Amino acid sequence: MINRQLIYNYPEQLFTDAGVVSIEHADFEGVERLALVLGAEIASTFDSPQTTKLGYCDLIEEVVIGEDKVIRFSGVAKGEACTVVLRGASKRMCHTLYISARRLG
Repeated sequence: MINRQLIYNYPEQLFTDAGVVSIEHADFEGVERLALVLGAEIASTFDSPQTTKLGYCDLIEEVVIGEDKVIRFSGVAKGEACTVVLRGASKRMCHTLYISARRLG
């Protein structure tokens, strides 16, 4: 369950008890991309969860890159997306890496 807002403790516990991982404070663009890759439908309410198309992936894990934490989704329903994280000692180095990566794709 990926939500753009805060998920309170009780609903989060219900999700956990049902074996559903919940992520809160996701940005709108990220939610749209994840829905596409996971094969899910974006729902604005929980009024009829049985009619909502749920997404799937094999593994969700939190990964630390430098000082930042990111969430990695592996084994997604549609393996048509990836994210490349560029890190460098300076903005100039990152810009050079970015230009090089764009030439590859």
